[in-house]
Amino acid sequence: MLIPVDWLRTFLDLPEDAEAIAERLTTTGNEIEEIRDEGYGPVFHLKLTPNRPDMLGVEGAARELGALFGRPITPAPEGPDLQPAALPPVRVSVEDTERCPRYVGITIRGVKVGPSPAWLCRRVESAGMRSIINVVDVTNFVMWELGQPLHAFDLKHLLESRIVVRRAAAGERLVLIDGAEATLTPDDLVIADGTRAIALAGVMGGRESEVSVDTVDVFLEAACFAPTAIRRTRKRAGVPTAASYRFERGVDPNGVLRAAIRAAGLIVETAGGAIDGGFTDHYPYPATARPISFRPDRCSSLLGIRVGPSEAEIYLTSVGCEIERDADGWLVSAPSRRPDLQIEEDLIEEVGRLYGYDRLPETLPTGSSGAGALSPLEQFNRQVRVLLTSQGLFEIVGNTLTSRTALEASRLSRSPAWDEPRFEIVTLRNPLSDDLELLRPSLLPGLFALAQHNLRRGLGDVFLYEVGRGHMRDGAAEPEEHVLVSGLICGNRLSHSWNAGRDRADFYTARGVVEALLAGLACPRAEFTRADHPAFHPGRSAWIKSGATIFGIVGEIHPDVAAAWDLQADVYAFELDAEFLMGSADGDRRYAPPSRFPLALRDLAFLVNTDTPAESLCRVFVEELGDWCRGARLFDVYDGKSLPPGKVSLGFALQIGSDDRTLTDVEVEARLRSAIERVGREFGAELRG
Repeated sequence: MLIPVDWLRTFLDLPEDAEAIAERLTTTGNEIEEIRDEGYGPVFHLKLTPNRPDMLGVEGAARELGALFGRPITPAPEGPDLQPAALPPVRVSVEDTERCPRYVGITIRGVKVGPSPAWLCRRVESAGMRSIINVVDVTNFVMWELGQPLHAFDLKHLLESRIVVRRAAAGERLVLIDGAEATLTPDDLVIADGTRAIALAGVMGGRESEVSVDTVDVFLEAACFAPTAIRRTRKRAGVPTAASYRFERGVDPNGVLRAAIRAAGLIVETAGGAIDGGFTDHYPYPATARPISFRPDRCSSLLGIRVGPSEAEIYLTSVGCEIERDADGWLVSAPSRRPDLQIEEDLIEEVGRLYGYDRLPETLPTGSSGAGALSPLEQFNRQVRVLLTSQGLFEIVGNTLTSRTALEASRLSRSPAWDEPRFEIVTLRNPLSDDLELLRPSLLPGLFALAQHNLRRGLGDVFLYEVGRGHMRDGAAEPEEHVLVSGLICGNRLSHSWNAGRDRADFYTARGVVEALLAGLACPRAEFTRADHPAFHPGRSAWIKSGATIFGIVGEIHPDVAAAWDLQADVYAFELDAEFLMGSADGDRRYAPPSRFPLALRDLAFLVNTDTPAESLCRVFVEELGDWCRGARLFDVYDGKSLPPGKVSLGFALQIGSDDRTLTDVEVEARLRSAIERVGREFGAELRG
């Protein structure tokens, strides 16, 4: 932002030394990068923070300097005395009042377009702009003077003498003033006439309606547009302009009419003509100041200095605030041109800024402070990290952004740990690149990518895990995020030991890691059932369930997924819903000594169909034996020729005991009989002799 010092002096009396002015501005957070002098006197190159749109005009900068030096300013002239048009020559309708809360239009007839007078050329050129023609120079001059962008249309090119502020149609095209052709989307706001778009709202006008030396009648536009909408359109169109720069940071909705009238008066002064019918102003929901509670004592406490109420009042009123006093303190109304003043701390910062940051003493914080504490979720996450690290896995921290290519290669549209088919992937509106266009729905693609990185460099033993957040959206609702626990296993954890053997990790290694995690968290016993997920091998993967709820998956990744990521075949992974685990974990675990009474050991073999999961039989034993069950595991699978076709023999080792007595054979056999009868009913299992 270039601010000519000579232009500033038309608003207030300033010291002669430009360096002194620049230093005072810089000490209050308005950084002066350099002072230029290109034939128009010193010009400040002002580097502004995005929250100070009020400084994007010379008058705003003068107002800031007036507060800093304690001097009154002379505002820019108001322009001619105009009234609302009863029958405006151009009909204006605003269809999207959310993106265009205010729109002002003024018609000027009989202008003579040509070169600008010397004073106007000097002003626009001193601000770094090029003088074009008088009408355009006036709009640029007022934009630089008041911070309000304007645009002038050639009235004869407005079909049906109409202006419509609306969303663009999908695929609608517009040739801009610079000759570029923009293909629009419904997310773009346009200024249209009776039949077509004639300007990209807040960014740039269209070539077909621009003012030229042949223009006789002008329609002058001044408006307020939503900053986020203009930013999205500007990035998509790739045409940054001085107007879009201001609209993206926010213009004062209550200053739109003043700027329009000021520009209309200057157009008549420099190009002749006359204003036709007054002005049209669409402002259905005027912006009003929201009173902010302010306590002078709190101000002194936060700043670490004593600022008297009268001094604080001078500072706040000097920037345009209005103050009302009540029994509890002050109610301060900030001007609409200062959107950065929203809460009491903003006002206190303003007092400190005008007082001078360099004058604030160095003080230590005072008052009592409580002990810090970790949230329950962070405590749980740390426990998960300890348990997985103890299993020999190394933690990674992946990127929360991913790409469609990565998800397609992984065959993932959501995390396997989320049993919610309605969820959709969250797409960024303004991605930094095609590789970072989505919020990740699963941690697995990041693990696959890192495994690929290691394997390509000859590191064949990869044992990784991550505790992170996945993101999904339910239709048009706000995105949801859930904490996930994922891991990837490949190779041999002990390959560097001389006696490690050549055993590689397999499905049971990955399942063992999951079972150790669940046991360490004191989660209820989980059930593992055959999984059918496109990212995992159909015969070597399992859903992890608690009752009817699926909260995770474990198994070998699908060969096609492994090939897409250039991984070897025997790569195993798991993903769990950490928040479900936290809700089901026993947070009040206590040490329980082992029983002093002996266990009853029973080995049972059953003949079942080959598609019967052994896990289902184990679940029955656990449920039927109840609190006497000390262990139930599969120890043998036999499918030899002596068995009937389609049958397999499963052998289970059961440990049965009690904490308060030695169980009798009669008691043990009674519960075993109940379990044997149940597996017979539910699975057609036959007990082998």
